[in-house]
Amino acid sequence: MERLTLVQPRHVYAPQQGNGHIHLSAPLVTAAARMIDSGVDPSAITMVDENFGDAPTGEIEADVVGINLVGAPYIPVAIKMISDRVRSGARVLLGGQIIDSLSIEEFEQLFCSIRPDVEVVNGNEEIARYSPEEEVSSIPVWDLIPDEQMREYLSHEFSFYLSQGCKYGCRSCQAKKGRKEKYRNMEVMREDLEYLILRAKSLGLLEFKMYLSNLDMLQNEEKIMEFGKIVGQLRKKHDFHINFRGLAGIESYYFSHLYTIMCLRDVGLTSIAYGIDGNPSVWNSILKNQNQGNEGGYKRCESAIAGTSQMGVTPEILMVFGYDQDTRESLQEACDFVTDMTEKYGAVPRPHVAKTIIPGADAWKAPENREIVSHLLENPERFKDLDYLALASDVTHEDELGVLVNEFATKVAELMGGDPWGELVLPSSPEMNVGKYDR
Repeated sequence: MERLTLVQPRHVYAPQQGNGHIHLSAPLVTAAARMIDSGVDPSAITMVDENFGDAPTGEIEADVVGINLVGAPYIPVAIKMISDRVRSGARVLLGGQIIDSLSIEEFEQLFCSIRPDVEVVNGNEEIARYSPEEEVSSIPVWDLIPDEQMREYLSHEFSFYLSQGCKYGCRSCQAKKGRKEKYRNMEVMREDLEYLILRAKSLGLLEFKMYLSNLDMLQNEEKIMEFGKIVGQLRKKHDFHINFRGLAGIESYYFSHLYTIMCLRDVGLTSIAYGIDGNPSVWNSILKNQNQGNEGGYKRCESAIAGTSQMGVTPEILMVFGYDQDTRESLQEACDFVTDMTEKYGAVPRPHVAKTIIPGADAWKAPENREIVSHLLENPERFKDLDYLALASDVTHEDELGVLVNEFATKVAELMGGDPWGELVLPSSPEMNVGKYDR
C-alpha cells in the first residue's frame, strides 16, 4: 500500500525556529476527505502541518507527497521542499487554487525540472477524480489529527468550508469568480460542525472562532440563513459558543435584508469584512463598480459599514492600495476613507497591497505583462513579493507608485495599533510577517 503524506508547508516569511502560522487548513482537509470518501484507506494517509515546532529539514518518507499551496508566496516553499526533502522515486501532488491558475507550460517550468528522480503533477486534477467536495465529510480526516494538535487548531481562528464561487468577476481577484455560489451539502456540514463542537469540548474548550470560506456571505441569503439556523441549534444543544466572520460584497449588503444580519449576529456573527478595494476612480478598471452603484463615490460603502456597526456587528474594511490607475490623490482619498470609517463606526482596517500581476488575475495573461511574468517564472523566489501583506517591490510596482503605495498602506496599518494584521513586511526582509498572511 502506497504511503501518502499531505503537507501544509510553512509560509515563506515564517521563522525557522518555533511555531509558524497555526491554522487548520480547510482545502487540505477537504482534499483528504475526498480521497477517503472515494475508498482510499485512511491508515495510508499522514497529515503533516509543518507550522508546528521548528521548520523541519529531514526527508519526507512517503511514496506520494501532497503539498498545499495557499497562494503564490508558497511557490518557492514548494520548490525547495521538492528539491531538498522529497525522497528519490516519490510522486508529488501540488494542490491549491494557485496551481490551477498556472498554464501547463508555466507549471512545467516551475516544478517539473527540479529533479529528474521525482515526478511532479497537478494534484488538483487528480483530486477531481474523487468524490465532489460539496458532499464529503471532513470527520475521517480530523480523526487523524492528534488531540494536542487539534486543541491548538481549535484554539485559533480556523477556516470553515461552507461555500465556493462568486457571481462577480473582479479582475484582480484570484478566486473562483464569475459563477454561481455553490454551498456544501448542509446535512454533511451540520455533522462536521457538531463533530468540531464535541471534539473541542472533549479538549476542554468552551468556544471557537471560524472564518467562513464564502467569498460573499450575503450573496445567497436563503443558504446563509440555513447555516445560521444550524449554528443556533447546535449552540443551544451543546451549550457551546461559536464566533464566526466572513467576507461580503457591498452590493450584496445593499440588496440583503437587515434581518439576515441580525439573525446571524444572534448566533455568533462577530464581523463582516467588506471588499472596498481602492478608490472609486479605479473601480471601473477592476470591474468593481458595484461598490458605488448609482450613488457614486464611497456613499454606498459608508452606508453598509454604518448599518453593520449599528446592528452590533464589527465592519472590517479590506482596502487595497496600488492599482495601476492609482495616484497620490486616489491613495490619499482611500486612506482618508478608512480613517474616517474607523473613527465614525469602529471599523477595523485590513490593509493590503495590490498584486495585480499574479496567477489567476486577468493581468497575468495580458501580453503587456509578459516580461514581468517571465521574470517571476525564471526567478520563482520572487513570488514571495506577491503576498498581499508584503509592501510594494520592483516586481509589483514601478518605483514612484511603489513608494506612494507603501506610504499609504503603512499609514492605514498604523491605525491598527498592536493588531498583528497591521504588520506589513518588506519582501526582502528575513523577518516573519506576523500578520495573518494566509487569508
